[in-house]
Amino acid sequence: MSLFEKKNNAKGTVADNPLAAGATTLNLNSGEGAKFPSSGVFILTIWDPVYSDPGDDPGMEIVWCTSRTDDALTIVRAKENTSDVSHVVSSRAEMLITAGFFTDSTYGLNTLLFEHIYNEIPSGTINGSNVTFTLANTPVTGSLLLLLNRFPQIEGAGEDFTISGDEITFNSAPPTGSGLLAKEYKKTI
Repeated sequence: MSLFEKKNNAKGTVADNPLAAGATTLNLNSGEGAKFPSSGVFILTIWDPVYSDPGDDPGMEIVWCTSRTDDALTIVRAKENTSDVSHVVSSRAEMLITAGFFTDSTYGLNTLLFEHIYNEIPSGTINGSNVTFTLANTPVTGSLLLLLNRFPQIEGAGEDFTISGDEITFNSAPPTGSGLLAKEYKKTI
């Protein structure tokens, strides 16, 4: 599962004068937002244009963009051991390959974006007739492991259960006295 969106040649220029330390919205020059992914999370590198190589800029910062509306990018600052610093107007903002890009498909990165929920007992009465149970959080798609009396249940239409948001619906009601346990990931950003 890829956690970060990718797009070739996505680059723009910071319109904020300056992009202040702590700011969570980065504004690009008019029309440049369309060069970036329209949804999902992506990695962005920001650096002063006096440096041709971002690695030469001591104030270079790596951020995560969590949403984009036109030319306004919502960002999470100071990622990958960089610092939340002010950036001058006309700083470069580009989707470059970073160490985080390479760890994107590894389990370790999942712990940064997702929290693993262990041994959650879904709410709902186990009485032999109730088929609906609710989790405390909406799990990341495909991450739910549901155990009934310690046996894994199969998700899907015509299988053991379906899930919509945080609501689990069994095809057959769990028998009275059964144990129900869930393990899943929830988003942290």
